[in-house]
Amino acid sequence: APGRPRARILILLLVVCAGPPPLLARPAAAAISERIIAQVSTAASLRQVWNYRAAEVVVTTEAGTVDLDDILTTPFGYSGLTILLAGWLIYRRRTVLQLLLTLPAAGPAAILNFGCSGLLAVLAAESSLRSISIWCWPTLLLFPTALMLLSAEQFTLLLTGSNTPPGSPNSLPSAKNADIGLWNRISSGMNAQVTGEVHLLNDRRLKRGSVFAFTELLADWFYSRELDRLPGAVPAVLLILGIPLTTATLSNQTDAVLARYEQQLQLAAERQDPAQQELLLRGLTAQQPSVLSRRLQLADFLWTQRSKEAGWAEYENIARQNAIGAAEANLWIARNAMSPAPFRRLSDQQLVQHLQQALQTGKDNAEAHSLLARLYLRAGELAMGERQLRLAADADLTCLDELLTFCRNRGRPFPPPQKIQQRLQQLKQQLESRPDNEDSRLRLVTLLVILDNPDEAERVLNAGLQGQDSVTLKRSAAELQLYRVRQQIFSPQMTGDESLLGVRKALQLDPASEQAPLLAALLHLEGAQFNPYADAALQHWQSAVQQSATPAALQALALLQFACDRPVEAIATFSRLPQKSTSDATVIIAALIQTGRSAEALSEAHAAAAPLLASGTVANRIAAAELFSQATAFAEGRKCLDSPGSSPADARLLSNARSRLAIDELDALIGHPGHFQTLAQAWIPQAPEGAAGRLQQLIETGLESTELAARMADRLYLLTLQRGTLGTIAEQSLSVHRARGGNAEGILLAIGSRALQVEQFDSALYWLELARKSSAKLTPTLLNNLAIAIVRSGRQDRYPEALELANSALQDLPGNHMVLATRAEVYLALNEPRLARQDLDAALQLRPDYVETLQLLAMTAERQGESQQAAEFRQRAATLLQE
Repeated sequence: APGRPRARILILLLVVCAGPPPLLARPAAAAISERIIAQVSTAASLRQVWNYRAAEVVVTTEAGTVDLDDILTTPFGYSGLTILLAGWLIYRRRTVLQLLLTLPAAGPAAILNFGCSGLLAVLAAESSLRSISIWCWPTLLLFPTALMLLSAEQFTLLLTGSNTPPGSPNSLPSAKNADIGLWNRISSGMNAQVTGEVHLLNDRRLKRGSVFAFTELLADWFYSRELDRLPGAVPAVLLILGIPLTTATLSNQTDAVLARYEQQLQLAAERQDPAQQELLLRGLTAQQPSVLSRRLQLADFLWTQRSKEAGWAEYENIARQNAIGAAEANLWIARNAMSPAPFRRLSDQQLVQHLQQALQTGKDNAEAHSLLARLYLRAGELAMGERQLRLAADADLTCLDELLTFCRNRGRPFPPPQKIQQRLQQLKQQLESRPDNEDSRLRLVTLLVILDNPDEAERVLNAGLQGQDSVTLKRSAAELQLYRVRQQIFSPQMTGDESLLGVRKALQLDPASEQAPLLAALLHLEGAQFNPYADAALQHWQSAVQQSATPAALQALALLQFACDRPVEAIATFSRLPQKSTSDATVIIAALIQTGRSAEALSEAHAAAAPLLASGTVANRIAAAELFSQATAFAEGRKCLDSPGSSPADARLLSNARSRLAIDELDALIGHPGHFQTLAQAWIPQAPEGAAGRLQQLIETGLESTELAARMADRLYLLTLQRGTLGTIAEQSLSVHRARGGNAEGILLAIGSRALQVEQFDSALYWLELARKSSAKLTPTLLNNLAIAIVRSGRQDRYPEALELANSALQDLPGNHMVLATRAEVYLALNEPRLARQDLDAALQLRPDYVETLQLLAMTAERQGESQQAAEFRQRAATLLQE
């Protein structure tokens, strides 16, 4: 269509103005824009101008922000340059083929214009030229861009033009080549009169071979070009070849750019320059947009160094993506929102959504399962919570600790034993490799306690305390002691003095413990003494009360004052409490009784019991009865327990409570001094003869509870030591009690142990032998007491047996001062004072105020000829007995 300008204009409008379909044009435009911005950023980075991209904005410093969108939207892009080039070509009356061959050159020219404009703008932002507007750079580069377009025109004319018209009288081969005429007619628009008859590859050339014909055609075409256009076409050729080469070169420089950013980031961190660190982190993120770990690193930096709002926003942006990094971001958001002090509170539904999104890309994410378990358990969905805990434990063995705690507290089946053993072995290996790792040690201790192995847990803690003076380990050791004390103090029969020593040790390890004061006060009700072991704890809570006087501090101080034989001070401190618990009321009543204020004690019991009785529950009725029992108002206590229970379980609880109340009244009637009371001589009950009828009723009520069998057997045996009616009643009741069966070993052990205390050694040996015969497994208490009974009954032929019994007891209870004292007594009987002295020195370190240890030390010192030291030991023992 050389002579039809309308057709050429129509084609121009279709190609330039309409453009390609939007389905192709939009992704292509976005890809080209992204590539240009990336190349600008890389080129600027190679010039050590650190920058990052946010959408179309390239940021270099706080004072240098380059909005490349202002460049990309200027009229000097592909469309604008195409229109400009097309207008010029139409003005020059170029053919359609020349038009179509030249127009694509507008693409590299636009890329060159935009790329150079962006790079100049970024470089200018770091210099004094940053005041130049962004849109000025494409305008300034318009002239070289136009020259490139003119060079592209020359290159097209070089391809399509001819310096010799076909058919002209010329000796050049191209002039006689009719096939060149066809090309010239198509490309240059020459008419038939000029080109003559043309056809492609005539028969004469084809006879000589197709390769020869093609090479001859190329040679003729080359000789027919206007080579004087070649210099003008060189820039266009270089542009067309240079753009891909430059792009490839910059793409290959990515690793070098990243290395430079990393190096500069390290220097900025050493200089503690947060602004530069943020710039470089954003630059690394922009250089690797698909690497979410970079974005996570940036989000963490923003959270810690810039502002929590910026960090949270970045984490939320990452969380919206569907990748592994997004899973980490979702998990971080949930972890923060569920922390004690969250930045932003989220609903349970939002938290579940975040955690489920985290699990979409990582089904074995143990932390996500664990957090989901916390949410479900908090909402009361125990089945779902347990399922998530088990999934967390399957994904990570460290989560087994939380699952075991749940199973113990809820009575659910434990995981397979092999998994538990794997966790134990893992923690032990961690401790072997790093003995100073407190977290592993504490986790191992917790696991051992859950598995009901407190002895090994205590050994693990003691090993840690020997290596380091850690407040955390001391607090944990104190909690372990109190845990064991709680198990003993609330058992039906209290044996030995482990609970006393446990509370003493806990008070010394952790004076700030809030649990130890209550246990100390409850043990003091049984005669336990805590001076001077509670001095540090008293000072701590006195300081706490002086500083803030919180209810917790007042309560702890009052309980400790009572435990340290300061009932008047305890009552005064309790009066400052805004609200008192049931345990507080129990201690207050005991303190009032000790100070001779029985009427006030009864009034306090009525006031504390009133709300308990108003609730009507069995547990509260039992608690109210115990308050009246403490105030020695046993009749009032029985009234609390008169109403029957609504279920068999409640009926059993009420029956046990009545038996316990009867034994308490029995103790008050016979003057029981308390389990931990230190006496100068063995205590024997002294009950008035006139109380025989009441005593008979109390014994019958007390015998109704099988759980209190050992405690009742102890009281009955003591009563058998009395002559007269009371002794007869007790002996008959004891025979009936033994005939009923039940806890035979416990009953016999209690009788034998009490017989030792009242120095009925032959009788003790008899009862303890019966206990050994009825026992499937010998307990350390039975072994210890039987060894004492053999020695004190003078059975010399059985002294070696006594030593074996003491050694067996010491294997089960290593480091127990009572068992050490027992073996020392056996060594003395075997005339081994040196070995006895070793055990007694160790026992004295464990409990310095144990009278029996001091008495045995006095005997041992005399055997060794140290009379003065023996006298010192006797004096210390006498002082304790007087206290």
